[in-house]
Amino acid sequence: MKIEIEKMQTISNDLKKWLNPTRHFIEIRNNGFKAVIKKLKNLALIGLAFLPAMIIRGLRPIVLIRFSPIQSASFGHLAIDQEIYLCKKEWKVGQPKKRCLDLFYHALPDKSYVVANSQLAKMWNRSRLPIFSFAKYLDTLNKVFPGHEPHILPMDKSTDRHGIVWKSKIHISFTKEEEKFGQEQLQKMGIDGPIVPFMNREAEYLKQRFHKCDTSYHNYRDTSVKHYKDAIEELAQIGYFCLRMGVTHAEDLPVNHSRIIDYALNYRTDFMDIFILSKCKFFLSASTGPITVAALFRKPVAYVNVVSMLCNVYEACAPYDLMIFKKYWCKDEKRFLSAKEIVNRGMAYFNRTELFVENNIELIENTSEEIRDLALEMHRRLNGEWQESEEEITLQNLFWSHVGLEEERKKGVPSFRIGAMFLQKNKWLLGLE
Repeated sequence: MKIEIEKMQTISNDLKKWLNPTRHFIEIRNNGFKAVIKKLKNLALIGLAFLPAMIIRGLRPIVLIRFSPIQSASFGHLAIDQEIYLCKKEWKVGQPKKRCLDLFYHALPDKSYVVANSQLAKMWNRSRLPIFSFAKYLDTLNKVFPGHEPHILPMDKSTDRHGIVWKSKIHISFTKEEEKFGQEQLQKMGIDGPIVPFMNREAEYLKQRFHKCDTSYHNYRDTSVKHYKDAIEELAQIGYFCLRMGVTHAEDLPVNHSRIIDYALNYRTDFMDIFILSKCKFFLSASTGPITVAALFRKPVAYVNVVSMLCNVYEACAPYDLMIFKKYWCKDEKRFLSAKEIVNRGMAYFNRTELFVENNIELIENTSEEIRDLALEMHRRLNGEWQESEEEITLQNLFWSHVGLEEERKKGVPSFRIGAMFLQKNKWLLGLE
């Protein structure tokens, strides 16, 4: 009741502010003719919005109409946010008691942007998800008036806090024609065996895609492809076809092997990005957008160079996923920080480059050996060759205890493992050396 009263007071205050003639007079006096034009446009929009808004709100006792923009310019959000929504509906998790009609629409920052992946957008458009372009205009018109908040559909942005995605059915699929076309493209690349795509994270991609924004705050996530060399060479020797993924490629691929293919440089298309990730054995990757496509198709991910330790644990990870982290070198103390220290100092949630700079933390990438160990561990686990030791179980439990998620882990979320060899060779991370 208190919340409803506060809501009504907020609506009332917003309405009073909008109806205040003094406010409009001051804005016109300060900004002149431009302000007059803007206010006339707003007045026209209000007139246009009035009827749809009243209909949407009038239907509330019968059905609550909610809107959600799909963040189509972002690869990760385009891939997984809607899947998490559908999985929650399937498992009846966090669903409202009253009847709802949820409408989605593709949203881009402005007309100069395009969707992150046209194939993904096409697949979502033909899925059971109710995507309608007109929903954008209804949502916009409804937001003209105060009291629109109940019509905003809350979404879990890339976050599977209930651990249900990997247990749910997949909600998008390829057509028979697409399946045939995809297989033909693999044959043209000479691929006739299991696939392991791999990907490092580069700043240039976001810089090009979000060209009107400063995306340098993400640069702490960047990695070098050269550290994948040992891993992909060993996987290729085993019989995997290793495909370099990505749109941009600042570094050359430092290998020469018939089963290691620079797909990003020579073959890349929006369609094959999705097709390859849907057919792979597992994905070896830094924390970047395409990992959500692997999660979308329930493919295991071997995460390398993860940074924001506690920001990533609730992503759409599964029990078959593995993860290793960048190391935090404290310049002031001239030493690496343990997992417990990273958490206790609040650094496990750092998600901007400047936060690390301000705290004199240098992030050290995973070595070639660490990435190779993780890739081979994933291979052996997926092929039933991995024997879990008592020491491994102890180190896993100790890690989750040190980051304060021991009880959550017992409940099943987060469910992924930290690389066994990574913990064994970096026991100082757990305060053991």
